[in-house]
Amino acid sequence: MDFEMNSHSEDKMKDSIGDKETVYRFLVENSLAAYYIIQDGLFRFVNKRFCQIAGYNYEEIIDRMGPADLVHPVERNSVLETLGNCLNGDEDNSEHTHKIIRKDGQISTLQIIGNGFVYNGKPAVSGTIIDISKESDLESQLLQAQKMEAIGNLAGGIAHDFNNIITVLTGYGNLLQMKISQDDSLRLYVDQILSASQKAASLTQKLMAFSRQQPITLKTININSVIHETKKLLERLITEDIRLVTELYSKDVIVMADATQIDQILFNLVTNAKDAMPSGGILKISTRIAELDREFVLAHGFGKTGRYAILEVQDTGTGINRNTMEKIFNPFFTTKEVGKGTGLGLSTVYGIVKQHNGYITVSSKLNQGTTFHIYFPVVKNMTHEMLESNLKPVKHGKETILVAEDDDSVRYFIIDILNRFGYKTIGAVDGEDAILKFKENKDISLVVMDTIMPKKNGKEVCDCIRKIKPDMKILFMSGYSAEIVANKGFLGYEADYINKPIYYEDFILKVRNVLDK
Repeated sequence: MDFEMNSHSEDKMKDSIGDKETVYRFLVENSLAAYYIIQDGLFRFVNKRFCQIAGYNYEEIIDRMGPADLVHPVERNSVLETLGNCLNGDEDNSEHTHKIIRKDGQISTLQIIGNGFVYNGKPAVSGTIIDISKESDLESQLLQAQKMEAIGNLAGGIAHDFNNIITVLTGYGNLLQMKISQDDSLRLYVDQILSASQKAASLTQKLMAFSRQQPITLKTININSVIHETKKLLERLITEDIRLVTELYSKDVIVMADATQIDQILFNLVTNAKDAMPSGGILKISTRIAELDREFVLAHGFGKTGRYAILEVQDTGTGINRNTMEKIFNPFFTTKEVGKGTGLGLSTVYGIVKQHNGYITVSSKLNQGTTFHIYFPVVKNMTHEMLESNLKPVKHGKETILVAEDDDSVRYFIIDILNRFGYKTIGAVDGEDAILKFKENKDISLVVMDTIMPKKNGKEVCDCIRKIKPDMKILFMSGYSAEIVANKGFLGYEADYINKPIYYEDFILKVRNVLDK
């Protein structure tokens, strides 16, 4: 009787253990986390999720592969050292992050937890793995975005300072050019100075484009039409052994953009593609419309859901390695030889895209090619605007103008120009000085001033002047764009604006237009 009871209890215990093993096996095999056991440098057990992460099947891994076969070569020694510490009992519950190379060649970032134990009478290491590749990519993208924002602010500040210098160089250069006859031997020197100044201005504009501070004129345009119109010019940028192919969306691709800036994007990307195909290849420019959903936003770490026009520029060139990919949009970064590139091509593209509320991504494979994907928000309807450009002669004037500018060279130049065209001028060196001069002189018809000045900025000066004379005409000038000026607190002000560097003909026309309002 006792024997039968003991036998029955033993059977129930075996059934219970069997049930638990079944449950445990089911949980491990169907877990969202990868499980592993390593012994003698080889994987002795892995679950289904481990195989999915690594890209190998179970038979290819068990008793054939070890950590050294999967871990990225750069991190291999570190992983093997950690593994040894766990086996020796020097490290308990180690937790670390490493990269592996999957069977398909893709790199994944894994969070690995492991600890030592005895398996079949011998030391081993077991643990779990979680694939954090998406999270790691998002973190890298966030850091990159923050770095680009910081570099952009620096670039914008440098561009602002250069604009003051270029204003003086081109301004006095043009005045000197007007005084020298065509056959004067000194004319050549002046022309060279102005040519160099124009190149400096172009470089400054590229810096401002990167920092999203370059003024743009937004209109509804059809990107397909822009590509059609610039195709012949793009073909001149590439060599004969490169074939340019366009694959445009069947319907109009309408966006709110500055057409000249879209041209700039195309020129820069095509030039970049040409340099990546020294032995020739295929360059494809394509457009399409797509809906960016929440999955796209989560995968890339940026963007807003909605319909976007996608402009793609694809080459079959040498490709871009991972380290270079992280730097390609940095201003002045270039992989070209010294003297063969400014390093501002892709940074300019980046700045223009951001200024258009768009997004840019790049995908590349070594020796296979690179594709730039640019996303612009689409607009529903095309508006046709009739723009009239009336070229008017430069008029002289007799009004009194207050010029407030803290940069002495720029202030002297503006006063000189205004005096040459008949205007009376009063100079002010800062914001407080501008207010004082305005109070002392009742016959001022226009105030021309910089937006950012010592003691009181343009906004504060404008507030004080408008309290004294509400209808006073104000012309702001700055190396920053009107958008940036608005963000500084000028939004809603009834004032005109002119961008630096200042060219005397444009400036005099602007002054006359403001006075004649």
